[in-house]
Amino acid sequence: MKRNLAALFGALLCALIPIDAAAANGSDKSPVYAVADIQPFPGQTATGTATFVQDRTGKVHVVVRAKGLTNPLHGIHIHTVGDCSSPTAPGDHFDPVGGRPHGYPQSKASHAGDMLNLRVGQNGVGTMAMEKGDITLSPGKNSVMGRAVIIHAGEDKFTPEAMGGDRIACGVITPVK
Repeated sequence: MKRNLAALFGALLCALIPIDAAAANGSDKSPVYAVADIQPFPGQTATGTATFVQDRTGKVHVVVRAKGLTNPLHGIHIHTVGDCSSPTAPGDHFDPVGGRPHGYPQSKASHAGDMLNLRVGQNGVGTMAMEKGDITLSPGKNSVMGRAVIIHAGEDKFTPEAMGGDRIACGVITPVK
């Protein structure tokens, strides 16, 4: 059921964002949207869905909605490895260029996997929406397909010393066809 809702949400985003699969991905066979079903690590409660839609200009629109969150802000990032078997399995933040520091996600000098914080209401539900020009859904070194989305326990202050703390939930980005 969650997968069907995520696919429906992705389809709705596709209807709202003009998408030309051939222009965005170089082929009409490549996916133009993907989802990550985010599940908690043991002892945690956060769950959610991250939806990725690549528009005809190649920019990727990211929408994350999660529940079971306790702090007003939670860091969220794309990590290198699509493995949610343990909090350490996803590896470091996705950085296809290499050598870039963690930082504000809309800075050209930060990791491609850096994203804005989830803003959480009193009901424990958090949302985040942003556009990224440094990742793709199509094949290549900047592709996020098969990588992990991680929610952290606390706020990301966009410095290498304050990235959000413990990893509390994880989902692997998969294409929706």
